[in-house]
Amino acid sequence: MLPKTEINGNAVADWQEGVTNNGTGYINGRVACNKNRRNQSDGSWETVAAFFVNVTWWNPPQGVTLPRKGDRVQTYGELSTQQFEDKTGAHRTSSQLTAAFVRTFPKQDKPKPQGGWEQQGRAAQQSAWNAQPDDDEPPF
Repeated sequence: MLPKTEINGNAVADWQEGVTNNGTGYINGRVACNKNRRNQSDGSWETVAAFFVNVTWWNPPQGVTLPRKGDRVQTYGELSTQQFEDKTGAHRTSSQLTAAFVRTFPKQDKPKPQGGWEQQGRAAQQSAWNAQPDDDEPPF
């Protein structure tokens, strides 16, 4: 029996949908999961570890939202590895998740300032939603 696991990460590129020769529908894409930490010298976030997994969802429901590059993706399924030979002839291994479900959280564009009172009257007052954290831990 292969392990079942949940993967939470970001879509590396726009996902694709297709149909096999026998009529079975699928969507597939790639998810990146990163471990980040705050750089003590400048306060920026840096990636210290990354895990990439190819995801295939067989027979997804009609009208499912396909993840696009940068979207947050949550998926659950059976994890396996696949052996392959790359263009140079080297033997490689990739991680594959056969999904039971895929949930997409579309990337949110940052709102643009509207001008007027919001910029003039409240410019000095900072919203708690935009405040910098008081500690060096990630906000999750």
